[in-house]
Amino acid sequence: MDRAADDTRQFRFIVSAEDSDQYADLKPLTGRFMSHRVQLESGQVFEGDFFIDCSGFRGLLIEQSLHSGYENWSKWLPCNRAVAVSHANPDGPITPYTRATALEAGWQWRIPLQIRIGAGYVFCNSYLSEDQARETFMSRLEGAPLADPTILKFVGGHRKQMWNKNVVSIGLAAGFLEPLESTSIHLGQVGISKLLALFPKQEFNQAVINRFNREMLAEYVNVRDFLIAHYKTTEREDSPFWKYCKYMDILHGRVLDIADMIGLSKAAMGNIVQNI
Repeated sequence: MDRAADDTRQFRFIVSAEDSDQYADLKPLTGRFMSHRVQLESGQVFEGDFFIDCSGFRGLLIEQSLHSGYENWSKWLPCNRAVAVSHANPDGPITPYTRATALEAGWQWRIPLQIRIGAGYVFCNSYLSEDQARETFMSRLEGAPLADPTILKFVGGHRKQMWNKNVVSIGLAAGFLEPLESTSIHLGQVGISKLLALFPKQEFNQAVINRFNREMLAEYVNVRDFLIAHYKTTEREDSPFWKYCKYMDILHGRVLDIADMIGLSKAAMGNIVQNI
């Protein structure tokens, strides 16, 4: 994203998830625009005034360089692992919807595609070991697995500063909320839209940075509460995991908001069933 030739400030370097393993050194520089130097393993050095960190969970710049901190929401979103694999399509027609099924310590997704089924078990390792989750998940597959299952680890939450100094984090570098409603793409797109609206033109204004962080936090909080509602409203108590979810304390200031979400969801579902 090069600026005009007569403008010495550079907006041209994006740290991507695909390239993140190549960065051997991050050296902060002093200067008016809080510039950073990014040095590759090859020795090549990039300097810029503004960086967009898309390096995934690692948060290569936003966390490993600037130590922006992470707000952990595991108390309300306890799932922190997923075992995933694709398997062959079973016989019969392809179902035109994604299915989520509650299991002992979390839930399983099933996403039908034309040539395969994407599947995974999202669970909390405080209630089920990775080996137990893998065994349970593989026993429930409807077709032959197309690869070995992969274990994914995550912590629900967000960076305490998604825009810190001259680094703004987008996507998984900014935070992650479990995939029950597939909200990561939405949060990434919202981050991009807000960055475009607040993109620095002449200098870094802390008021603009604060506004970006405040608005993005509101987005994450809304999604968090929407996800909490899925767990908090359960009627099942047949396992320690679901008993915890049913009786867990939620933020007092958000109780009514979550209740409203639940009521709206039930009303919407009623309208859908009625119209079918």
